[in-house]
Amino acid sequence: MKKLVLMRHAKSDWNQNEPDKRRPLNPRGRAAAPRMAEWLRESAFWPDVLLCSTATRTVETWQLMCEKDGAGDAQVEFLDELYLAHELVIYQMLCDYWTRSNACETLMVLGHNPGMENLVAMIAGVPLEMPTAAVAVFCFPELPRRNHVPREISWLKHQTPKKLPE
Repeated sequence: MKKLVLMRHAKSDWNQNEPDKRRPLNPRGRAAAPRMAEWLRESAFWPDVLLCSTATRTVETWQLMCEKDGAGDAQVEFLDELYLAHELVIYQMLCDYWTRSNACETLMVLGHNPGMENLVAMIAGVPLEMPTAAVAVFCFPELPRRNHVPREISWLKHQTPKKLPE
């Protein structure tokens, strides 16, 4: 079974005079990222491979997630195409990755809304909010293919920083 972890970047700072792609995280986002990393590790959802948008807020989210214990053996690919990507583009990218690298058991995509929220809804079959730093985890009994979402998907978890114990 393949696990897919979809995560929206942590809370960014709108008060900066930066272009959208270069907006950094705000203090709330910098606190949430390591907490979500701890939850992913404890829940055995830490990725083998991460596909990450090149926006400052996604890269910073991942860096903060790795600070405590490091990335471990996670392979990371930073992709410009994930910046504000449409859900179908994200889905095709993850399908293409799994087609190239069948050895990856847990694939994580770290991106942006509305693409992440729409992709989660598309896979889950129900609308599901993806606030900043939210994670949705799915299990695929077969490899997903382009233009086909398997029907036998298990929706394992949905977690947000606000739902984590203090």
